[in-house]
Amino acid sequence: MSEFMKEKEITHLLDASHPFSKAITINSLVATKMANVNYICFERKKWEKTKEDSWRFVSDINKAVKLIEDNDSVFVTIGNKEIRYLNRRPKPFYLIRMITDPSDKIKLENYEIIFDRGPFDLESEINILKKYSINKLITKNSGSPAVFGKIQAARTMGVEVIMIERPALPARKIFTDVEEVYQFFSSMA
Repeated sequence: MSEFMKEKEITHLLDASHPFSKAITINSLVATKMANVNYICFERKKWEKTKEDSWRFVSDINKAVKLIEDNDSVFVTIGNKEIRYLNRRPKPFYLIRMITDPSDKIKLENYEIIFDRGPFDLESEINILKKYSINKLITKNSGSPAVFGKIQAARTMGVEVIMIERPALPARKIFTDVEEVYQFFSSMA
């Protein structure tokens, strides 16, 4: 990547990868440093806990799984690459929503998979929580408005949210508003 940026005389790299794409961000930071290119990041704001929320914060899926009890009914929306960690606690009921087939074999005793892609509205998310008697939601703090309905539904229904925080990354210039990015690049013209 650094050689490509040097060859094309690129002056700035805008990293707009998913907030949980740690490897992409680190690789971009290293490549821009090697190529002497300015690094800028656009990242959605995190969802913020309100007084109506029941959230438990964890740093990764391993810690989230440790908070699950055998009698829980858990709605899981973490993507397909980390579903294998649920196998460590096979007894609860899991409702797993993902876009594509899981990368690894699922060895759970009681689960159902929903293949779907957002956006998801509040009403449909409440219906899911009711239909499956969900008492816990495991999700990543992506900040995406397209899937915020599950957070609102959990708040409305009193469902505990096990919130996986974003990975720790080096300090970098971050914009959280598209207009800010536009203004930054416009000011360079």
